Amino acid sequence: MKKNDEVDFLWTLFSNYLFKLDRDGALDFALRIYEKELLLPKDIKDHIEFFIENKDLNELENAALLCLKIFFFDFIEHVILLSFLVEINRVSIEDIVKSLTVAYSLELTEYPLVEEAMDLVWLINQDGELSIQNVAAEAKLRDTLLLIFKRYSH
Repeated sequence: MKKNDEVDFLWTLFSNYLFKLDRDGALDFALRIYEKELLLPKDIKDHIEFFIENKDLNELENAALLCLKIFFFDFIEHVILLSFLVEINRVSIEDIVKSLTVAYSLELTEYPLVEEAMDLVWLINQDGELSIQNVAAEAKLRDTLLLIFKRYSH
């Protein structure tokens, strides 16, 4: 994982609190945003501040979605975060395939389950070029991502 205070702060917020749906723990940790003077992207910081004000975990989920869109984390953390968003039904199969295709092009991985997910993404992309919807591959991709989340998010 890239090492800087912003990455560490967000990964800790997501992995230790959001993944466990721990609103109180997330709130206590999120308040550190004011102590650390972090240089977070404005939209992400806004969602965290809205979470602090409203105590609505959807705001942290929105911050997580933005982190995916800008590829804020290294590859395996990106996949784990994406897997969490699959778990809570916040991303479509199209978004999953697009996100993993771009993220994978940025870095190879040694994780067998991630390799399996990427093989499925490749298959879905190939079928898509032929205007074929591969429902079985899409379902298997979702299942694989859920397994990744369960295995690596703890």
